[in-house]
Amino acid sequence: MYPTPPAPQPKSRTGLWIGLACGCIALLVLVVGGVGAGIWFMNRGEDPDSTGRETTSEEETTSDEETTDEETTEEETTAAEEVTVTLAVMDSAEGNTLTTDDGDQTSTNGKYVGVYISLYNEGDSSVSFASSDFTLYDADGSPYTPIYGNFSSSGPEVAAGEEQYGWIYVDVAEDVTITEIAYTDVVGTLGEEIRQPVS
Repeated sequence: MYPTPPAPQPKSRTGLWIGLACGCIALLVLVVGGVGAGIWFMNRGEDPDSTGRETTSEEETTSDEETTDEETTEEETTAAEEVTVTLAVMDSAEGNTLTTDDGDQTSTNGKYVGVYISLYNEGDSSVSFASSDFTLYDADGSPYTPIYGNFSSSGPEVAAGEEQYGWIYVDVAEDVTITEIAYTDVVGTLGEEIRQPVS
């Protein structure tokens, strides 16, 4: 008969528990470190590009040059978009009749008011010079469209660097007082009215 082998010694699990504890601690350190790094990147106020590197001084210089180019373009556009005409009122008159190319006309509303103006073109392009370019206003701000214009030039424009004169007439009621005249041109006034008082 053979002797009975000795009973196996119980294995110690201490090493296993130590290994598991170290693994958990390492995992916890990684999670906390990852969260901390994410918060740090978000709060530092700089945006790294898609490769994770920060903007270089060369890129900053390019950005500054682009901004300067945009500002220069805006200044050039503004310089090109200036009012290039000067409107001046020389005289005004009222009456019941008006002499036109078709003969004498009698007012149907009460009286004719005529305003004698000069228009000086300081720009590089011709501007329009017709009665339809003008509007007259009364003391209440009501507009009146001219019915007739008598101009110093035969053409409907004022050439660059020239000055032209003309009478602009409206037919209004007897109690209306014309107080302003306005001129509008797409080129010379950028489509905006320029006004002068009528005395």
